[in-house]
Amino acid sequence: MKDHHDPKLAIAPDAKLMFGPTLGRLRKQRGLTVSDVLGDWSASAQSRFEHGKTQLGFRSTIVLMQRMIIPTSQMQTATDETSTFRRYRLKIFDMASNIKETHRTREDFERVLKEFHHTTPNLPKGLRVMYEGGLITVLHWAAPGFLPDSDALYASPSHDEQSAIVDYFRSLSALSTQDTELLNLNINRIDQTYYDDLITVILPHLKPQTNVAAQLYDNCTNFMYGAVYFHVTSVIPKLTAAFKHEPWLISWWPNAEVSELQTLAKCYQQDTPQTRREAEQLVADIRLLCPYDNSADSSAHWLTTYRGKGTDVQTS
Repeated sequence: MKDHHDPKLAIAPDAKLMFGPTLGRLRKQRGLTVSDVLGDWSASAQSRFEHGKTQLGFRSTIVLMQRMIIPTSQMQTATDETSTFRRYRLKIFDMASNIKETHRTREDFERVLKEFHHTTPNLPKGLRVMYEGGLITVLHWAAPGFLPDSDALYASPSHDEQSAIVDYFRSLSALSTQDTELLNLNINRIDQTYYDDLITVILPHLKPQTNVAAQLYDNCTNFMYGAVYFHVTSVIPKLTAAFKHEPWLISWWPNAEVSELQTLAKCYQQDTPQTRREAEQLVADIRLLCPYDNSADSSAHWLTTYRGKGTDVQTS
């Protein structure tokens, strides 16, 4: 199956896959006619289903998927660029997770990245930079130490590419969960030149009780990491005002993210006995909640390394 790039058949990142219009696009992507996929229902019923005016029923939908050669276990086999990215993301992750056993080389990953580049030729520049940067981030996370941090493959986007990322987000009237996924995969690759611009463009999309907001809250500490790392002090009050404990945050994870974001902001701006106690308590709480990974150690690193650094920036 060859990936296509017809924008008329592209599937929205948040589209429900077992939904008529989505399956209609998938049918057309595969070059199948309505007659090719009919079961015990009529062509007019199929047409109404693909236009979102009616439902086929669960069993009929399963039959339709079988006729379209869509395994129920692989519902994300669409050929739009979003699904293509997800397939390549899984491919990179699987390769990186078995590097020692399969003796993968740098060239193997470079070849996959070039393959992705050639199969998605019509992407907007900012979106392309994030897709390709996202795949590189997955490699970095799944196989830490495989390549040195100085390797050219891990190089940050150029200023022109970072500007294109900001322009891409600025062009959107609303964020999708795919946009926030790409943001989370690329936020550590944006430097101080464009950091404030990017955060300023993103925060207005933080609508309470939405999937997009949930994703942003789940990773909000990463935004503060960039702010203190690059000493972009203008971003800090924007982040602390945007990310607060909210009643709709029912999981402990986003609440822990908010607590770390707020505590890191305090520690960065002022190193006092009080902020140190708050940081120590937070690290202890995270260690209690996540005893089997390095979450607490990572938090301790940021809360310790950057405490009081905001004062240094103000006086320099």
